[in-house]
Amino acid sequence: MELWQIKNRLRLYKINLSNAAKSILNNQYQDYNTIGDYIINLGKEVYVSVNFSQKSNYLLDYKDNHFSIYENGNLLLKNVEIHQVPKAIDTTFINSFNQKVYVGDYIAQHGSRIRWMPNCQGYLCSNDCKFCEVWANKARIYEKTPNDFEKAYEILKNNSTEKIRVLVSGGTLKNDKESFEYMNRVYKKASDISNKDNLNLDIMLAPRGYYCDDEAKEKSISKEDNYILFFKYLKELHVKDVAINLELWNERYREQLIKRKNQYSREDYLKYLEIGVSILGKDIIRSGLIVGLEPIEETLTATQELAKRQIRIIYSPYEPYLYKDDKNKHLDYRFRIQNLDDDIKERFIKFNLSIEDEDNLTLKGYEICKKYNVGFGSKYPSSNHNNLSI
Repeated sequence: MELWQIKNRLRLYKINLSNAAKSILNNQYQDYNTIGDYIINLGKEVYVSVNFSQKSNYLLDYKDNHFSIYENGNLLLKNVEIHQVPKAIDTTFINSFNQKVYVGDYIAQHGSRIRWMPNCQGYLCSNDCKFCEVWANKARIYEKTPNDFEKAYEILKNNSTEKIRVLVSGGTLKNDKESFEYMNRVYKKASDISNKDNLNLDIMLAPRGYYCDDEAKEKSISKEDNYILFFKYLKELHVKDVAINLELWNERYREQLIKRKNQYSREDYLKYLEIGVSILGKDIIRSGLIVGLEPIEETLTATQELAKRQIRIIYSPYEPYLYKDDKNKHLDYRFRIQNLDDDIKERFIKFNLSIEDEDNLTLKGYEICKKYNVGFGSKYPSSNHNNLSI
């Protein structure tokens, strides 16, 4: 079995811990719980986020100073590495408004990336994508200035053992002047820090121009020219990577599951991506697809259309929200499924891909990307911990 197949199985079926492994992890790695309970480097820089389950047939054991993974009692992998996030995410500092705040409410670390999270601010992301974790969490909300992001970043950076990069996640930005100008200031601060520390700067966003639509109209700037201005701005900031996630291909699914994001049609996304590639170049822009929510054929069509436009493909496997009674993890689950067509609702509330489906889709996606000579999965290995990749 290939490492990418083992990765798919561990992510789907989770992992149990031996008493020896549990004692080590409880003592040394208890803070590590970003996407899964543990991130494991299986070897050859194949990373996976794994959740814990006593019912799993996979076991993580610790013996002779190293971790190993067993399947049904048989040794599967030896000398795997467990990665740890700095405790600094729970550190507090005083922000620009003299409030005591947490580093983890501004930034988080997943593998090699330090993610800035300005999208929690009230006038930014609409937070209405049905499958998104962000809108459902109960994080403390503060007004977040660029200087406060810098303070939080410096605390986490100084406590990190990873080689890091900076990701600014802006969500689906509200189309008004205040929001656009704020995010432009955040991008500028992130650029200054990245250039100072010789780090790659990564931006994640939905289609937008340099100006909001109303301001562009006042200045007699066309939509396409506004897009061009924004990509040129990113180039001036020395942005190395840009994520513009199409998410879904099926128009009905897009309308019901990513309603605000779908204000930009599928065609708008593709045109936007083409403009971005023309200015930033190849292997800069990637696009994420939620796999296992819409039918597989739709995902493969999207993969084809993106890859032939020289867009790197990211497959994010859909996992339904099964914590509808857990108020600490999710807000009212019923809100997520209201007003959905019955067939979409059915797919939304359950797993739709078997392990065989995941393996086949992974292979088919890889072959399409290979055909067009574009990347499949993140160019940063540790950032592939929660996607399907080879």
